[in-house]
Amino acid sequence: MIAALRRALVAILVSALGLVVHFTVLGLFLPSPAERGAARAEAPGRLAQRAPSRRPLEVEIRPAQRQPSPPPPAARVQPTRELIEQGKKLAGQEGTRLGSFPGLEADFRQGMGWAAYRAAMEGLGGRFFVYNGAEGRILCELRGSSCLKASTLNGMSPRSRDLSHLPEGRALLERAAPGAARRLLLLLPLELDQMVLAVQERAARSKGLRLDQFSRFQGAYRPEGGGLVLRITGGTLASGGEVAFNLEIPLSGKEALR
Repeated sequence: MIAALRRALVAILVSALGLVVHFTVLGLFLPSPAERGAARAEAPGRLAQRAPSRRPLEVEIRPAQRQPSPPPPAARVQPTRELIEQGKKLAGQEGTRLGSFPGLEADFRQGMGWAAYRAAMEGLGGRFFVYNGAEGRILCELRGSSCLKASTLNGMSPRSRDLSHLPEGRALLERAAPGAARRLLLLLPLELDQMVLAVQERAARSKGLRLDQFSRFQGAYRPEGGGLVLRITGGTLASGGEVAFNLEIPLSGKEALR
């Protein structure tokens, strides 16, 4: 009996000692209360480090676009008697040499419509004719919507403007004088064409060039104060190069050219 009690006491003592050793060893690996507090304090920072970083907001900064600056004002040439006389020296008194000089293609669509263009040309003394290309003769003169017998061409320039390629020109031909080989021609007063030729020469000289070095000039019409302004915007050289111009002249009625 006494022996059994001794064995029980020894077993209890060994178990208690084992628990002490167990908790002592476990304490070596578990954090202390202070360490656990520090770990809790550091937890947000660690989580922040572990959380995937957000991409920074990308903002594209572009330079402000400049508004296109208006074109510089054109050099203004006033119509004068001296300018007409210079044109006569170039083209001849009757304009017989006009065809030996470069022509001028002037657009009217940006600044005015067909009706305003026709009225302005008629205001300058221009006249519209139906020409038979097959026979080489003028059939009639357009006056309003009618095509009447053409009167004398005295004082008119021998340089004609063929408007048959324009939709309005073709429509006029169909209404007034339908038929094959019909063409719509515009003739201007001779003095007006002589003056325009002198302006073309002045434009060429402004670039240190001669008029005979060009094969063609480009320009545009625009209305101004009830009248018409012709701006010469460029020229094509016989060699194939292009030259820019910015020269304009107000055109007046034929009575103002006398």
